[in-house]
Amino acid sequence: MVTQANKETYWTIVRDCLVRFHGFSNTDASQQVASLRPRIEATLSSDIYYHNEPFVVACNIAGKDLDINDFDAVYEEMLDKYSY
Repeated sequence: MVTQANKETYWTIVRDCLVRFHGFSNTDASQQVASLRPRIEATLSSDIYYHNEPFVVACNIAGKDLDINDFDAVYEEMLDKYSY
C-alpha cells in the first residue's frame, strides 16, 4: 500500500519535473498537479498508478515525451533529494 507521505512525495516530484524539464512555472505546475491528482485517485487504484515514474507522468501532463535517459543524472538527483 502506498502511504499518504509517499503520495505527497510522488506528486512533488511530478511538479518538480514539470518545472525542471518542461519549463512550467511553479504556479502552473502546482495547478496541473492539483487538477490531475484527485481525478487519478478517484478513478484508478493508487497502488497501480504510483508504479509510473513521476518523470513519465510529468511528460504526459506536458504533452511532450522526453527520453528519460537524456535527463537521468538530474532526475536521479531529484529522486535522491526526496529519498524516493
